Amino acid sequence: MPLPDWAKEVYPQKLLYSLYYNSIYLADTGTPELARLRVGPLFAELIQNMEMRIHGAPAKTWTAEDLRLYHNRSVKSYLFSAHHKANFAVLNSLSLFDGDEPPYTSALIFELHGPMGSENEKDFMIKVQ
Repeated sequence: MPLPDWAKEVYPQKLLYSLYYNSIYLADTGTPELARLRVGPLFAELIQNMEMRIHGAPAKTWTAEDLRLYHNRSVKSYLFSAHHKANFAVLNSLSLFDGDEPPYTSALIFELHGPMGSENEKDFMIKVQ
């Protein structure tokens, strides 16, 4: 997204703006501990949903509220809405950040695929788009 005209006086070079912007967001997920704190709850939710889809039964750690919300194994899609800064945090925590600011209205898709045609019914794959 291009800078508005008024901002060009403050950030005359795109590179400097990009470095400033990225350093702010890198601070949220710059270490494994920060990444776990920032993105861990979302990943826990994703894993919980995928476990329910695979096993059709709740994990032992699920609460009564979890059971109420995820009682139906036939659910095939969950949608989460977030700010583009959250997309950045997820990408950076997975080491998928390429240095470019995630555009507004961007999306991340986590797909559960499997079993992958092997003898082991536990061979599932997660595809990130």
